[in-house]
Amino acid sequence: MDTELLKTFLEVERTRHFGRAAENLYLTQSAVSARVRQLEQLLGIALFERFRHNIQLTHAGEKLKRHAQSILLSWERARQEVGLRNDSGQQIAIGATPNLWDLLMQDDLGELYGDYQELALRAEMQSHEVILRRLMERTLDLGVVFDPPKIDELKTRLLTEINLVMVADHSCSLSDDSWRKRWVSVDWGTQFSLLQAQMPEQFPRPVLHTNNGRIARDFLLTRGGCAYLPQLLVQPMLDLGKLHLVKGAQEISRQAWACWHNSQVNLDLIEHVLSRLKNE
Repeated sequence: MDTELLKTFLEVERTRHFGRAAENLYLTQSAVSARVRQLEQLLGIALFERFRHNIQLTHAGEKLKRHAQSILLSWERARQEVGLRNDSGQQIAIGATPNLWDLLMQDDLGELYGDYQELALRAEMQSHEVILRRLMERTLDLGVVFDPPKIDELKTRLLTEINLVMVADHSCSLSDDSWRKRWVSVDWGTQFSLLQAQMPEQFPRPVLHTNNGRIARDFLLTRGGCAYLPQLLVQPMLDLGKLHLVKGAQEISRQAWACWHNSQVNLDLIEHVLSRLKNE
């Protein structure tokens, strides 16, 4: 099968518009429509429901979406591996949830190239579910997540603990309702959500929900508010008096876990990456 058909299918699914998909792919709209029709003919089933101003995936299209993404990732990985310049070349695909990428991974990318001269690296920020799926599909070598998967085929290792503290742009305590005025909700994984739900405090509807702690911190600094954030991330702002610990608020410790498939062959490279993260 021509992979361009799958790329076109995914672009139409993403934009939900044949014209915009054509612009993004530098094709004519008729060429995009022809590719979709060709793919539907190959599969023998309709992939889109076409309405006047709305395009939706059919049930079959929803099923194909996941497979198409996996096929294209596998193909791209194969191209990289075949294209490595010599036998000493290595490649690794690393995925992490947005918060963990920002906290643990970002600063180490350049350093990895200094350690491995012929390294081909793919770096992705994905949801917890997508990371686990791609580990199982072998399109990711290493995943970093908050909640360790309970999957027999995946090995896990504790990387570090992240201390989350409740901070606000002004001095206050839990008994002072002022912290409720601009509550910022940050996604720190399933276990954090469960712990938060068990707290006696009734958390208000958030003015902002994000999966990135740095976005939340910057919002607090510019617009004010309150959020649970990593102490390491906010300590400089605490020292300068730009942010304040909320008195009486519970500190929460979250664990970051590395995971990889038990058939992984790049174990030496993975061990090197993990040793770097351990030393952060």
